[in-house]
Amino acid sequence: MSEINYVLGVSFAILAGCLSNFGNVLEKKAVVNIPKEERDENFGKKLLKNPIWLTGFILATLIDPIFFMMAQGYLGLELGPTLAPGLFAAGMIVLAIGSAKIIGEKLGKFEIFGIGLMILGIAFLGFSNLETGGVDIANQDLIARMTIFTIVVFIFLILSAYMSFKSKKDSYKGIILAISVGFAFVLSNFWISPLIASMDDVFTGRVFTGGANIMVFFIFLAAIIILMTTNFYGIARLQVCFKYADANKAIPINEVPQQISPIFVYFAVFLNVANPISTFLIIGGVTLIIISGFLLAQRQASLESIE
Repeated sequence: MSEINYVLGVSFAILAGCLSNFGNVLEKKAVVNIPKEERDENFGKKLLKNPIWLTGFILATLIDPIFFMMAQGYLGLELGPTLAPGLFAAGMIVLAIGSAKIIGEKLGKFEIFGIGLMILGIAFLGFSNLETGGVDIANQDLIARMTIFTIVVFIFLILSAYMSFKSKKDSYKGIILAISVGFAFVLSNFWISPLIASMDDVFTGRVFTGGANIMVFFIFLAAIIILMTTNFYGIARLQVCFKYADANKAIPINEVPQQISPIFVYFAVFLNVANPISTFLIIGGVTLIIISGFLLAQRQASLESIE
């Protein structure tokens, strides 16, 4: 991978996270600006006519995914699922600062410390300089490992969702559901790269003319199906999760599977070997981001609670 592609991939992943969270802040600001007594009637229409809310919606829902996919594309099949989710977490800094402005409070010492840890964790990931090998997406052994990884994560998703359903205590129900949502986004984050890697062969028709392995087409279909279902499940169930658990607990717990799984993807799915320094940087970066997530989640909770 060229250095310019790596830099662009890292930059776009960070930008995507910042745009997503800045969009969320703008959406919340638009809601807050509407008096409570005026929200019951035509609330949706009022938001659609509000330029602040529309800007936030466009940034968080339309533009952010474009940059995230570009990040995955530039980082490549192996590094996309490995680095992009962690770098995306940079947006929590924007959310912490932006929500503080809306709430009118200063950032606390733990939040400032969390921002520092987030910056350090992202720097660790950015400078990890992980090596990539030549990957044939149609390789049967790789497909087998991708399938096993997907099945294992899906099993964890189903088990955690079932445990949440059976739980009698609301706080436990919310936390376990947050973990289930996290596993859904693990699959989403992983399958973006195979989708991008297969798009060229599918859209140019090479998979149908013998210019590319027909398995690439099935990988393309699998990626679309998995991305659609996991994102729908994740977004919908995360809202349910907030009914049972505070955002300052649910959000960082939701992030834990998403931050840890890329390490397994890099080493176990793509069978890469990293030098000791790179291994330390990626594990250290993920650890710092997870800790930071718990420290900054209080600000996320404050934003969610604004009415």
